Amino acid sequence: MFGIVMVFIMIFTAGCSSNSASNNSGNAGSSDDGGSDGKEVVKIGVLASLTGALESYGKQTQKGFELGLDYATDGTMEVGGKKIEFVFEDTETKPDTAVQKATSPIAIVDALKKTDGDASADALIEAMEGMSFETPKGTMTFREEDHQALQTMYAIKLEKKEGFDYPVPVLLKELSPEDTAPPVQN
Repeated sequence: MFGIVMVFIMIFTAGCSSNSASNNSGNAGSSDDGGSDGKEVVKIGVLASLTGALESYGKQTQKGFELGLDYATDGTMEVGGKKIEFVFEDTETKPDTAVQKATSPIAIVDALKKTDGDASADALIEAMEGMSFETPKGTMTFREEDHQALQTMYAIKLEKKEGFDYPVPVLLKELSPEDTAPPVQN
């Protein structure tokens, strides 16, 4: 389910972004106004383990996604008269990398909602100052004074527990963003 949600988020985010990403598929051009044939471009982003221990599954995900879009569009790579491009982001088979790569698009989508789609740097900065949004790890807030990202952190210890072949995390303390925030240094 998390993967489906992330593909949806990446589709929504990519549709609102410029056409400057790498690893594109399809024949669409790279101008911000649309493809080289004048058609608008819809970008779809996909998170997959393209390196690391699950690389073979990531490559299968990538190929399956490409084949699925080809099939769904009858080989045109278009939807609603718009060319489709897709971008694969490598999670490196690391949960933290996947969460980090998923969090940025979530923040951008929330900011774009606040700016009614204005993707200029000034508009996005203003929208993100003090903005809070939900991430896979909980609520994150961009501190207005210096744009530092703050969120709740958890202090744990690993304990050996009967019935588990691995150490189990045990919560010691929940640390609020205020407890762990670095000082403002502007």
